[in-house]
Amino acid sequence: VEFTYAVVIGFLLFDRLYRLLNLLQESDSPFNGELVKHIRITIILLVAGNISRPLYAVFIFLVGYCLLKVFEYGVFLQYESDETV
Repeated sequence: VEFTYAVVIGFLLFDRLYRLLNLLQESDSPFNGELVKHIRITIILLVAGNISRPLYAVFIFLVGYCLLKVFEYGVFLQYESDETV
């Protein structure tokens, strides 16, 4: 059961990372709402994949949350910049 869980999480994580990097490559700016959504889902999958190791899961969550907040603030600044031009 654990192996199946790990394989499913692995495939979902690979798919999500592929979409995230593809979106980053195609977008004009790395700060857009769609990218933030993909980052959020990737963080959830990373935490779910390490749920059997709670210390790793907490560390991944904290680092991912900080990264997510940086990108959310970048989206806000990008919006403000676009509005002033």
